[in-house]
Amino acid sequence: MSRYDDYSREELIRRIEELESQAAPAAGNRFRDRYARKILDSLPDMLTVLDRKGTMVELVSSEETNHVGVPSDRIIGQDIRTVLSPEACRNVRNNLENVFATGCGSSSHHDITLDGCTRNYENRIMPLDERFALCICRDITETEVAKRELEMVK
Repeated sequence: MSRYDDYSREELIRRIEELESQAAPAAGNRFRDRYARKILDSLPDMLTVLDRKGTMVELVSSEETNHVGVPSDRIIGQDIRTVLSPEACRNVRNNLENVFATGCGSSSHHDITLDGCTRNYENRIMPLDERFALCICRDITETEVAKRELEMVK
């Protein structure tokens, strides 16, 4: 610091601004870093982080993607058994176990019925590391309805 002892306050501020502008690109001022939250919030899929036991560690996507019928602030820390039907839980759990056993992503399907309305979902689970996995859950109800209608026409 002694090399700056003779600098005026204005010169020090100018030097700080100079150093900050040089450090900004190195500190992650990339497009991805600036827009990651907006990108995640704009996705139509429900993105959750699960641990090996099936505990929902975090909802990564926006609240609007939450389709399990439990507010996001209450699903964090919950086991999937408490928020999914037994059949849906079994499918997601088997998929999760497969991901941790193989270290590769895996997909499965399940249904969720809320207020008498059944929706169809595809869940893709990708390992993040040895403790956590990302579950990407997409509502595929319209696709499933279209498939059934095509089969009826045949």
